[in-house]
Amino acid sequence: HDFAASVLHDRGGNDRYDGNTSCNGCGLTNSVGLFFERGGDDTYASKREGGFNAGRPARGFGSVGVFVDLAGKDDYLGPPAPGGPGDDALWRGSDVGLGLDVAAEAPAPSAPGASTPVADQSLGKVEIPPICRYEGPLTQEVFDELWAIAVRWEVGDNRSIVPEARKRLIVFGKHMAPMLDAKMEKDESGLELRAFVDVLGGLWTQAGGEQVVLDLLRRNAVPEASERRRKVSLHLIGELKVKELEGAVVGLLKGEDETLARRAAGVLALLGSQAGNETLLGWIEPDGDERKILAALGTLLATESAVYPQVRPLLDHRLVTVRTRLATLLAEKRASYGSKVLADLEADGLTPRAVRTLLDSVARGPIAPTDENHLRYLVAHKDWGVRADVARVVQAWLAMKDGPKGWTFPAGFSMLLAGLEQDPDPFVRRLSAPVVPPLTPAAR
Repeated sequence: HDFAASVLHDRGGNDRYDGNTSCNGCGLTNSVGLFFERGGDDTYASKREGGFNAGRPARGFGSVGVFVDLAGKDDYLGPPAPGGPGDDALWRGSDVGLGLDVAAEAPAPSAPGASTPVADQSLGKVEIPPICRYEGPLTQEVFDELWAIAVRWEVGDNRSIVPEARKRLIVFGKHMAPMLDAKMEKDESGLELRAFVDVLGGLWTQAGGEQVVLDLLRRNAVPEASERRRKVSLHLIGELKVKELEGAVVGLLKGEDETLARRAAGVLALLGSQAGNETLLGWIEPDGDERKILAALGTLLATESAVYPQVRPLLDHRLVTVRTRLATLLAEKRASYGSKVLADLEADGLTPRAVRTLLDSVARGPIAPTDENHLRYLVAHKDWGVRADVARVVQAWLAMKDGPKGWTFPAGFSMLLAGLEQDPDPFVRRLSAPVVPPLTPAAR
């Protein structure tokens, strides 16, 4: 809604679409919503009138909602609407909603044991283009024809055709390197990146191919290369996990192009490399650029670097995006940072916001406690938000009681629950309500 456009395109399968209102191909308040269902016996449900495709006008002009179901025996559930949606029907909704359901065709008799192809699978034998079996020398014309096939979207018959084109390119080995190098400058679609990954990955496994790939990626990752070449090279270094080129990545990390530098940080995370840590630690100043802080955290903590003391001040960062990112990463890498997070819960001098970031991380993990002391004094914290987050952590711990092997509630767990049950804030008590009743005396 509100000047947006969206498309849902489902190619097959027996699906169920449940909606409340403004769903199943609706354009709401000056927007366009397009819904295309190509196959399968589907069920559409709406709880309210107007839930099926419609256009909702606003600001003096309309919207467009289009619904098309091209096959299958379909059911439409919801408030009755004369002339509304149905199997094998054409209808119109409010300004402007159009719907069409095409009746299922009688299936042709099939041989015993024959299977029915699903959407985007090849129908019968696929004819592979002759160029994919070419045995002669590599020319620019041959390369261009194979590359045009190699970068297709792998749907339908192309599921079989595209891999054959990529395999044929790999056979040419180092001879195609100059032609691939030219493509790194000129191609414009993301589909080429998939072709690069497969072709260079195959070339890497050939005798002498590893050095060809390294040379190609290295010379396109230098500051003197064009922006597009550097972007493509960075992407491929990360996807192919070419740790031999981490030095080139660090060079771009230190470059003047900040967008490319942030990409380089992400590639270092994919490589599991800590080679850029010195630079990244300079990015996490509390008053620094938000985007650089987020990128640095993603790499420093993803590589499980020993940087907890350095990232600790960000627990109280002014931006919720930074605090949430930090909490999430600490939880994901709880094997490396969990004990430090739990110990910090007992530290003096932390602001309520910093404590809540720690509690957020514990709940996300969840990080199992060694004893109740990590939370016991927080139940009486003066900040009601801290106490509410304690309840959230307790919920996470309770969800673990039948989970990780060997998990048991810490001693004195009942003291935490008693504190939550008696909290003076109604929100904290309500947040605790789903936790406390299921507990049996034995669990306490």
